[in-house]
Amino acid sequence: MTQLRTFLLIPFFYLYKLNFKYSRLAIFYLVKYLDSGLPYSTLIRKILWHYHQIKLGQYSYGVFNPYILPEGIVIGKFTSCADFRVMYNHKINEVTTHPFTFSKNFGACIKDRLDKFSLEIGNDVWIGHNTIILAKVKKIGDGAIIGAGSVVTKDVPAYAIVAGNPAKLVRYRFSKYQIKKLQKIKWWNWCEEKIFKNYQDFLDINQFLNKYDKES
Repeated sequence: MTQLRTFLLIPFFYLYKLNFKYSRLAIFYLVKYLDSGLPYSTLIRKILWHYHQIKLGQYSYGVFNPYILPEGIVIGKFTSCADFRVMYNHKINEVTTHPFTFSKNFGACIKDRLDKFSLEIGNDVWIGHNTIILAKVKKIGDGAIIGAGSVVTKDVPAYAIVAGNPAKLVRYRFSKYQIKKLQKIKWWNWCEEKIFKNYQDFLDINQFLNKYDKES
């Protein structure tokens, strides 16, 4: 049934090629609804990558507007994202900071004028509502949590909890030893059957590490 549904939705992939913002958004949200939702939709992931150069990992979900997220962003697997923004920088060393010199909305050629994004959001990350991530941020590590309303100004380490404006370290979710083991195990790369069948193992960090550390 899933394969049949995906096959029937393929024409939307090609209709999306018609580069009209609002028709594209309508197709995007329609496909998301019809194709079992964002955590499961393979077609949404193909659209994001092919047309917007946005890579969205398996089972990640949240508020994703392809016209708000910048090209080049990579989001790992099993990541939960509320409504967040990644901010472009304006050109502060030029005569004007106004975007008419680099925005296609004003007729400018933007091909060589906009900084390329290389933001990587890891696996099993949780980004709270109204988070702002500045352009100079390059990596948000696996398992990190960003509190709602935070302004992220620098890279976030794996399994760190950060919050505030600017976002500062609150604490780490686990000990250094446990974090090292989790990064070695990389459970998000397991087959989905193994993950969902053993969901109860995820409820206790010590039980989880005792069971799966030897496998990695």
